[in-house]
Amino acid sequence: MVEQNLSRRRFLSRQIRIALGAIGLSAIGFSCDKEKNPVEPEPIGATYTIDLSDPTYTDLTVVGGALKLDVPNLDFQVLIIRTGVETVSALSTVCTHLGCPVELPQDGQIWCQCHNSYFSLTGERLSGPATEPLPQIDARIDNNQILLDY
Repeated sequence: MVEQNLSRRRFLSRQIRIALGAIGLSAIGFSCDKEKNPVEPEPIGATYTIDLSDPTYTDLTVVGGALKLDVPNLDFQVLIIRTGVETVSALSTVCTHLGCPVELPQDGQIWCQCHNSYFSLTGERLSGPATEPLPQIDARIDNNQILLDY
């Protein structure tokens, strides 16, 4: 058996690293365990208008097109999806699991890459650790404009 000399400094250094590692692991576990409350927009009586004749919004002129937009007075981006010729969906881009941003829709689903949650084009939870749907914002199409009421 080989005897090791362990100085007081080296011993304390190891103990501190072990303690910090344990604290870090428990913090990670705690943060992954908590379900993020959905970011529900507080109604403020505002209407945001998207003019579909503006080339910036070309993606929203075709069924299946989608964009993420910054909307005044909201603390999150809004995902706008053209779901039909006369229909549109507007959702929070904040995943209801841990608050990561969701991706633009692909193959009829919205994906959150952080923990692999999937949502429908209307925000309903399809699978993954998220248990709540994406919050919706009232949206409609009128005279070649998309109107968001919030």
